[in-house]
Amino acid sequence: MKNLIYVKKHFLAVFAIMLSLGYGSFSFAKAKFATNWHLLTQASTPANDVVGAITMNPTQGGTCNTATKPVRCSIQFDNDFNANIVGLTVSAAEALPGVDETARTYKP
Repeated sequence: MKNLIYVKKHFLAVFAIMLSLGYGSFSFAKAKFATNWHLLTQASTPANDVVGAITMNPTQGGTCNTATKPVRCSIQFDNDFNANIVGLTVSAAEALPGVDETARTYKP
């Protein structure tokens, strides 16, 4: 009976702690599985393109959002270990563990 009174008395505190732990876990997982888009400096072949700075999602609009292929514009990677890939060629970035290309966008 004392345990039941204790639980009732501290329910709000326990609920707040559990809620914050759940939110923190979700935020960590969301950040871990987020995939960034990077600008590309076009080279003679797609494998030799140089990965540039992180950019906004080009599929949301802008000049770098077409599916046609005249000019390679940006690239998206799964980067499981958050390796620094800025300045590397696409082939060098993909050679790192946990780094895989997931998408590209183009501009006319």
